[in-house]
Amino acid sequence: MSGPDLAVLGRASAALLLAVLGLYVYLYVRKRLDLRYESVIAAKLERLSEAGSAMETYLRTGEESRAIRPRRRIDYEALELYLSHRAKSVQNAEERERIAAFADAHFTDRFRSRLRGRDWSARINTLHYMELFHTVHLLPEAKELIEKRTPDEEERVCVYRLMAAFQDEAILDLLRREEERLPDFAYRQLLHPLRPALLDRIAERFDEYPARVRYNFVDIARIRNIRTAPLLRLLESRLAGDDTELNVRVLKALANFGYLTADGVSALRNRVRTPPASPIERLMLARLMGAVSEDSLLPVLQQWIGDESYLVRAESARALIRYRHGKERLRAVAYDHPDRYAREMAMQVLEEQTNGA
Repeated sequence: MSGPDLAVLGRASAALLLAVLGLYVYLYVRKRLDLRYESVIAAKLERLSEAGSAMETYLRTGEESRAIRPRRRIDYEALELYLSHRAKSVQNAEERERIAAFADAHFTDRFRSRLRGRDWSARINTLHYMELFHTVHLLPEAKELIEKRTPDEEERVCVYRLMAAFQDEAILDLLRREEERLPDFAYRQLLHPLRPALLDRIAERFDEYPARVRYNFVDIARIRNIRTAPLLRLLESRLAGDDTELNVRVLKALANFGYLTADGVSALRNRVRTPPASPIERLMLARLMGAVSEDSLLPVLQQWIGDESYLVRAESARALIRYRHGKERLRAVAYDHPDRYAREMAMQVLEEQTNGA
């Protein structure tokens, strides 16, 4: 290699070394600054949480001191972190209202600016804070994210969650859109906060919603123990359905009700005349028959104690024992039923009852 070539190579190597060294220095300084910033945030959070702090006084009494008003970015970030932690665990309605009032007074401009900005993570964090602080008046700005842009699924779900949390009726139209395919956990997050009046409106137009919305709607109604007349009418009307997945969820929800109308009992009788092929559906039908304790269903339970599925036999026996004179009826099954498996199951459940007593 000639002398000029070696000189060029040497200069290139030196430049590369300087670049690497510069990057190292930058990363080192950045790391130190980040650590210092985090330590300042931690110190502010500790002061905010002290028993006699101005923030604790405000949350307890509503008296706001100038000492807690944010002035710098680091003040805003510390307050957002602290109040979001409090909002997640607060049980006191007055404290929740004070957190919301403080956020309205001091975070509105900051939230609005971040919603309109290009920083995706800042927008997502802002949407989460808005939900925690119940910043209802900024909902129109949040909805612009899905109306004027093409957001990804996470950002879209965050906006939908705000709409649901703030009882925005437009969420019902969004849920009806077949093209809005979301994961089950997202549908549950959207349905869970809706008030019973909005859930009843979904029940009244149930067939207009996509299958995943219908499935999760029934589950959420059961989990929240919603017991409205429109919901009961809907569930009873589905007893004759042919969608096994929906049927199982409906039966679980009806068993949670624990009672049926006269029309519902009639529909249940018709449903069990021809046992469904799905064992899990038969199991849930047995559970529902145990929950409603309708004497006209006794022959079905006595027959199903001899079902080919062990779980259906067990559920039928436990359902039968919940009826009036249930133990005596189950004893009769244990001695007189023509099916050996039915007799064994009846004896097993009777023993469980005896040991449990």
